[in-house]
Amino acid sequence: MKKIDPNRPVAYMGTIIVAILSIVQAEKRILPMAAGILLLALNFALTGVILLTIAQDTARRYSEIVVISIATYTFYKIIMAVVNMVKVRKT
Repeated sequence: MKKIDPNRPVAYMGTIIVAILSIVQAEKRILPMAAGILLLALNFALTGVILLTIAQDTARRYSEIVVISIATYTFYKIIMAVVNMVKVRKT
């Protein structure tokens, strides 16, 4: 039987809460500190998931094309976030 990681539900709930706060913030520009704190908590939860995955050797192997595609998408999202942040700060 496969063991369920106890940090996964925390990570999923954190993601949902941050997404909801992002929507509220985009409309009203409130709660920046709360969103930052929740992102930090989410980061710790996801770090726990990654560490347990590595420690229990349950990580999957993906093909090179899939890994490059994910990395490309991640870099694109980071670059677009920075560009949009600079645009917002200018206005």
